[in-house]
Amino acid sequence: GDFIIEIENIEAKFKPNIITELFKKCTSGFDFVSAIPINCQQESQLFYKLFNKINNLNIKLKTEPIRIITRRALNQALKSKEKNRYRKILYLNTGFPNETIYYNSKKQIRSNKTLKEKISLGLEMILSFSNLGLDFTFLLSFIFFLISLSTGFYTIYIYLTYKQVISGWTTTMLFLSFGFSGIFLITGILIKLLTMVLHETKDKPQYSIKSIKRIN
Repeated sequence: GDFIIEIENIEAKFKPNIITELFKKCTSGFDFVSAIPINCQQESQLFYKLFNKINNLNIKLKTEPIRIITRRALNQALKSKEKNRYRKILYLNTGFPNETIYYNSKKQIRSNKTLKEKISLGLEMILSFSNLGLDFTFLLSFIFFLISLSTGFYTIYIYLTYKQVISGWTTTMLFLSFGFSGIFLITGILIKLLTMVLHETKDKPQYSIKSIKRIN
């Protein structure tokens, strides 16, 4: 049909009229409408706070047990070449209008996934939709590059200031210092190139067409 209703967890407690409210809000000009419970504890709340700060898509995720989407928004999301098809992110990334409604629920929303599955999914989301992994690796490469370079300068300082230095020590330390400096420098450059290639291979659309208006 033209509208798709998704219920994340069949154990979620909500009144049937929530679906009607979702449909009315959707037909008022929104392609993606979600229902979020208030006054209840949410297991994923802490993770979403972290993800919302580090993701590179400028989107905000929340626990959404129920949502409704239009057919065109779903078709646009399916065109994405993301291998990690986390639906909420793909829907928001289409660029179509979205809205949220709230309903009262005092029951804690529990996921039916195991702890191992939650950790695996969380890591996949962070690595796929943020630069945290690549940025952290690049930072480590840069830090070790500075350490190796500093060791080289320290070796030169020891050679110039001390009258007696063990034969071969200066040469060995300089070789190791500048050798590792080059390795870490090349690693940092490769990481930045890998980041650029990763963004290019995702082939995300530059824009989405919301509507077409004819001017007479």
